[in-house]
Amino acid sequence: MKRKTIFFFMAFFTMTMYSQIPQLDSIGSEKLLRRAFEYRNGINRSVNLGKAAIIYKHLCHRGNIEAMVPFGEMKLHGEGVEKDLQGAFALFDRAAKCGDTLAMCHMADMYRQGIGVRQNFSKAALLYRMAADRGSAQGCYGLGYLAYKGMGVKQDYEAAVRFLTLGATKNHPGCCFLLGLYYARGYDCEPDYQLSEQFMNKAKRAGHGWASDIVEFSTIDSIMSWNERSQLTWTHVGRHKIPAQGMMQIEENVELDSIAGQWEGSLYTYDWSGSRIIKEETINLSIHREMGRHVVTFSKGDSILTVFLPTWREGKWIMLKSDIERNYGWFITSSKFMKQSDGTLMVDMKSRNMATREIRRPTFAVMQLTETDDIIEGGFSIRGVSPSVVTNGIFQLNIETLMPMAANIALYNSSGVMVKNFGRAFLIGGGNSITLQSSQSSGIYILRVSAQGKVKSINIVFGQ
Repeated sequence: MKRKTIFFFMAFFTMTMYSQIPQLDSIGSEKLLRRAFEYRNGINRSVNLGKAAIIYKHLCHRGNIEAMVPFGEMKLHGEGVEKDLQGAFALFDRAAKCGDTLAMCHMADMYRQGIGVRQNFSKAALLYRMAADRGSAQGCYGLGYLAYKGMGVKQDYEAAVRFLTLGATKNHPGCCFLLGLYYARGYDCEPDYQLSEQFMNKAKRAGHGWASDIVEFSTIDSIMSWNERSQLTWTHVGRHKIPAQGMMQIEENVELDSIAGQWEGSLYTYDWSGSRIIKEETINLSIHREMGRHVVTFSKGDSILTVFLPTWREGKWIMLKSDIERNYGWFITSSKFMKQSDGTLMVDMKSRNMATREIRRPTFAVMQLTETDDIIEGGFSIRGVSPSVVTNGIFQLNIETLMPMAANIALYNSSGVMVKNFGRAFLIGGGNSITLQSSQSSGIYILRVSAQGKVKSINIVFGQ
């Protein structure tokens, strides 16, 4: 009944609007376009989105390409018509096929943000490029933005700067703003604060709100001071922590129950290329079970940063869409956990912004255990290997069990090929220290223990 009432109201509203507009078929397309524009923007007459929508719709039925983009925008935002994302996309698609660059950019925006269509950065990049190749400043911004962050295209500051600079020559506010940030940060070059300020001022003149705040509050000076304070941190971290480029080399080597407990350490945020650490902060990590499933909570002080509900899929822990909790500013899409022989836990995370669903900068955590969890899934847990680097082929494997059991132990290389079968070991309830011997070439190997129907593993490093 409610749906019928709404339909009747919309029909009555449309008939009333038509009665207030002269016969549209008798008016030329250019005059109608101008009139719809005036109604939509309140130029020479009061704003009337309903009348604007009726005129644009009529022109679209005529096949007028110029009307499709503004009518699509009105459908996209629900201006004067019912919000219709699929209808908006269809109109943009028709206009884009006729060469309209603004329509291409609107479609790219929808793909980038996942509005009305499945989020697809690659398709967004393709459409932005088509628009940019036809001289669109918005297309240059979109393509530069994706290259800057590495979404849908390879992360490449040089390519990003090239497209953004092209858009900046056309006074695009977003291009100017992003260039201002780039030169202030100096991610892959020395910071150029003078050039940064020039672009920020240009962005302000072009109407970019954030740029106006940055110029007004002398934010560039703050970035300069921050950069100077951070140089020693970057040098220190780069020398002692695993570089971002090596994060993908990490092998998933622990069952989450074997690392259950409370952890404390540092969360490192890299620049978009993953080559430079730009932020280090102290965080806490809690790994435990609730109602039979793992819950990984990242917090800072008294505030929860995000909650990761992992599901094991294709060799990694991922977050299912149905598990995403919307109470936080970002969420983890996938993660790897590696426990070193000295007990250090390394966590590689891929995450996205909750509001935009866009990827966030690469992050990597290095944690130390502060409190263990008593839960040991399968009745046993690998507690570590010593020494941290095996040089003479002899090492100790430490296993904790809840009861006596037999376990099969084997060593695998990074390709997953078994290189040594240590056979069966009989374990007592409690702590077990097993001496093993194997001569291997230098590199990272995986030691796997099978018992009670469970397989658990830990990385082991052989050196000279």
